[in-house]
Amino acid sequence: MRYKAGISALAISAALPCAAAMAMGQRPAAPSPTQPAAAAPSPPVMQATHPPAALPPGEAPPARSSPSHAAPQPKIVFKETRYGIGEVVGAEKIEHVFEFRNEGAGELRVDKVSTTCACTAALVSSKVIPPGGGGEIKTTFNVGGRQGKQVKHIYVYSNDPAEPKACLLIEGTIIPPLGVEPPIVVLQDTPAESARTVRISQKLPQGLELKEPAVRLGMVAARLSREAPENGRNRYSLEIALKPDLDRGRYVDKVTIETNCAAKPMIEIPVRITVNGEITASPSRISLGQMHPGQEVTRSVTLSSARGKEFAVLKAESDNPAFAIAPSAPLPPAKERTFTVTGRPSAEVAGVKATITFTLDHPKLRTIEVPIYGWMRIEHPPFPAPGAGAANQTTTAATARRPAAVSIVVPTPSVKARNAASMSCCPRSPSCWSCGAAA
Repeated sequence: MRYKAGISALAISAALPCAAAMAMGQRPAAPSPTQPAAAAPSPPVMQATHPPAALPPGEAPPARSSPSHAAPQPKIVFKETRYGIGEVVGAEKIEHVFEFRNEGAGELRVDKVSTTCACTAALVSSKVIPPGGGGEIKTTFNVGGRQGKQVKHIYVYSNDPAEPKACLLIEGTIIPPLGVEPPIVVLQDTPAESARTVRISQKLPQGLELKEPAVRLGMVAARLSREAPENGRNRYSLEIALKPDLDRGRYVDKVTIETNCAAKPMIEIPVRITVNGEITASPSRISLGQMHPGQEVTRSVTLSSARGKEFAVLKAESDNPAFAIAPSAPLPPAKERTFTVTGRPSAEVAGVKATITFTLDHPKLRTIEVPIYGWMRIEHPPFPAPGAGAANQTTTAATARRPAAVSIVVPTPSVKARNAASMSCCPRSPSCWSCGAAA
């Protein structure tokens, strides 16, 4: 291309004088034989490139030297990453210090120290550690009421590229200074579940001495007694019993006992109470499940006294006339009564609901309600097959009440109607296709 461009420029420069002379009516002069003609430009010379000489077999090419721009990096190294406390008896808190050093060439920055439990706290001595320097992470584990196997994690975040998140562990077994079994008491107003026994034993060598128990709400009675020592350590038993004549409901009481143990000066035993009443119904609710139209159901309900006292049933009734109760009230006093509930719910309803109410002569428990619930299975007759005869075309009353499907066809407006609607701003215009008027 350069060769062709040079020839074109030379031709243009030679033709310009001739063109100017012809424009002035003169004939261009012929070149003098003594003047040498302008030499044509020589084509550019291409330099030959030779491939590099082949290396002898077995010889590696010379390595290219590149300047190193990598900054010095820090390196965090802990003296230990796990601290085992073993078995600890009667400890309120456990403290430990994790030591670390910066064995890298760069400055170490500790960005954050976090724990997985609010009971554990961690504090770093310095957030910036120079090369060759060291630091400490002081940890505190507040035992509180925890016992058994414990594992706590501490995470250290730094600018160490090899280990940006280091994990430290504190693990061991916490043995409480006093043994309380069970730690929580659950009571109900039934003969089998109205009282519980709590065993209290000492774990420390110090002789255990307990004071008389105290009850916060007074809904239970607590009695403490000393048992025979075991392996030279004192033991106690605490009897907790539910008081009679409590109103129906759920309650939470607490029994506290003062001790001579410095690690556990007070024993607190929560008591969860459920009072169903002196007279209970079994079952407390009746589930009929899925029923078929016209199906008859029969269930039994038993009323019994939790304290073995006689009671009288004055009335037994249902708020749904589809259910009947036998025997009919009033009935003479007894410690237990069994009633039979019979019903045939209507097929017109999908859900079955009823409530059986027993009226008693008890001074505190006047009525007991037993709900009944279920649902009806509705079967639709099949649709007649296409092309069936007139005999198969008849429908039942349920099918006749079913509304027929309606198909709605919305016409698509024409291009002319859409263009006319765009020119009109009047509502309900004859040319408005968006409001449904004809175009």
